[in-house]
Amino acid sequence: MSQLTSEINLAHTPQALVCALAGEAVRRLVSFDRCTLVLPEADGAGLRIWRADGAACAECSTATGFSAAHQLMSRVLRDAAAAVFDERELSCEYTNHFGHEARSVLALPLSYGGQALGLICFSSDAADVYRREDTERLLWLADHVAAAAQALMLRARLEAQADMRSEMERLRSGFVNTLVRDIRLPLTSVLGLLELFESKLQAREAFDLEDRSLLTSALENGDRMRRLLDDHLEVARQQEQPLVLHQTELKAAPLLEGIVEPLRGEAALRGVEINVQVGDTQLSLHADIRHTRRALSHLLLTALAATPDGGAINVEAQEITGTRVGDEGRRLVIINITDSGPGFPAEEVPFVFDAFWQAPGTRRDVASGVGLAIVRRIAAAHGGNVTVRSQQGVGTVYSLVLPSGRVETFEPKPCVLVVDDVPDIMLLLGKLVERMGYQAETASCAVEALEILRRREVDLVITDWAMPGMNGGELIAELKREPEWSDIPSIVLTGHDTDAERDEALAAGCDSFLVKPVKRDELQRVIRQLLLATPVLQ
Repeated sequence: MSQLTSEINLAHTPQALVCALAGEAVRRLVSFDRCTLVLPEADGAGLRIWRADGAACAECSTATGFSAAHQLMSRVLRDAAAAVFDERELSCEYTNHFGHEARSVLALPLSYGGQALGLICFSSDAADVYRREDTERLLWLADHVAAAAQALMLRARLEAQADMRSEMERLRSGFVNTLVRDIRLPLTSVLGLLELFESKLQAREAFDLEDRSLLTSALENGDRMRRLLDDHLEVARQQEQPLVLHQTELKAAPLLEGIVEPLRGEAALRGVEINVQVGDTQLSLHADIRHTRRALSHLLLTALAATPDGGAINVEAQEITGTRVGDEGRRLVIINITDSGPGFPAEEVPFVFDAFWQAPGTRRDVASGVGLAIVRRIAAAHGGNVTVRSQQGVGTVYSLVLPSGRVETFEPKPCVLVVDDVPDIMLLLGKLVERMGYQAETASCAVEALEILRRREVDLVITDWAMPGMNGGELIAELKREPEWSDIPSIVLTGHDTDAERDEALAAGCDSFLVKPVKRDELQRVIRQLLLATPVLQ
């Protein structure tokens, strides 16, 4: 046994552990064709399986997913109690993971600290191999494996944490280095100018037009550093406080022209053409002007930086109807900014809007990365989104989606009052009415229905006929007596199709008489016609 415990203790991976369990030392204790080890995922989400078949324990299967739906194994984990299963209890789902030929299974929970963290399963292709006394005889083995498995899991977590810390440090270091580099360039210009001016002042030399041009350049570089630091702080703060918006209607055409115009000078020096196309001059957005200008400026600057000399940038805006989940039917404005730059690989698309991401082997401008992260935050705060499509050698399209400024007229849904003394029918009709696209109010008697009518506006009443106290006909008669309710159409929906009831209902003033059970389409047709004031007397 000392050799077995030594092998278990020395196992540095789950695969090595299951190989140790599949060895001759364990085979002398219990007969099996397969040995299976079930342990939690490294991140704690779900379980994984390692298996050794026959004597080929070195060829353990790679870890595969394990579903909690395995009732047998879930029972062992839940109860933390060993169990024996025969072929009558083994499902196809079980044998898919633990061996298609398995006819007998011995399952031992791996308990540590009073909690079951995994399983050892020994399975045999023969029937009725295992007995209850086998589980008691092997509990010491399960305890020893549980301790080893706990050590493995702890080591894996520590290694994962170390890897995460290393990756975070790499990202932080790379980001800071890039930030320092991008600040150093404009800072060199500013400091160089100050030194030049200092030397001129000391020599009492006059300033000329070239000095004024240098001063303008230094001011621009100083402003660039300010914006870069502001953006960096914005990303650092974005998890701490929400973005506050002051939304107003913004005309798309002047908004885009106002953002593009300051960039035309720099673009012209490089032979880059910026085209703005807004098909509808009345197109508008419902957005915060400061944040929207900031988002669009970041996208345009990113596009301009990527576009080669002599290239072109196209800016287009149009209204669309939302199709994404949560946006169905919503009026939106999409602004596409297309550059003619080199583009980037499809595998980099998911990371473009991450401020701290750096493509392997590239020198990404930190201003661009931080700026795009801010664009994503601004879009999300407006209930919109920003996406990117790119093709290497062709260019990149950034698409910013924001709410449309076009006023949407809101027409409240008609309200249908359902009255029935049978609770199940009342609730069912209420749900049915809501599924038809109407508001539904429900009442279990005529008195309750009148209370609802007094407190809110109702467009149509569906009532049962035979109810305790005031019946459906009396309720309709009460509606017709009151001036504010007399125009409300009504449907009698009853289970008694008699001429007497029909005549009495029509005499009371009902607009339609239907018999239970009524088909959904028929009820919907009558409701629609009554709400449209179309005669439907039946």
